[in-house]
Amino acid sequence: MAEGQLPLDALTADGKGALDKGKVTVIDNQVDQTTGTVKLRAEFPNNDLQLWPGQFVNVRVLIDTLRQVVVVPTAAIQRGPNGTFVYVLKEGDAVSVRPVTLTQQDDTRAVVASGLQPGEQVVTTGFARLTEGTQVAASSAEDAGQLTPAGGPRPDGTRGTRGGERAKGSPSAGLPRNANP
Repeated sequence: MAEGQLPLDALTADGKGALDKGKVTVIDNQVDQTTGTVKLRAEFPNNDLQLWPGQFVNVRVLIDTLRQVVVVPTAAIQRGPNGTFVYVLKEGDAVSVRPVTLTQQDDTRAVVASGLQPGEQVVTTGFARLTEGTQVAASSAEDAGQLTPAGGPRPDGTRGTRGGERAKGSPSAGLPRNANP
């Protein structure tokens, strides 16, 4: 707040949409130990009369915008004894284990600080039988198949080369960095 106004969104009950956009006026510096929440006072235009005085709502506060970062689905991030890693699809449809460093992560996406380049494809499903160099048959995320080693048995008991989900790490023109109190 010392640097300027903090914009925030009052979120809908499902947390996906915004009821209204406003600005933070006061932050209570005590965390309620029973709920893990912090009280904020904010001003909203409330043109649609969606908000009421004293109403409890979840908010999203915009703290910073990350620019030109590599973003991958959170499902691609794996954790092991040596830290976080991803399976990267190499030439010839083989996978390679690649250690990565994350700067932030939420339930749908992760920002990779190092270890991946924009445009590299990462595996997002089917990790149980993957090791360094495993041959896979892959498809795009839109196909939403399951990644399995090429020719290996699938969960439905059949064999073949059913495609798997993959996603490209891509530079983001501007990813909001949010805090959800």
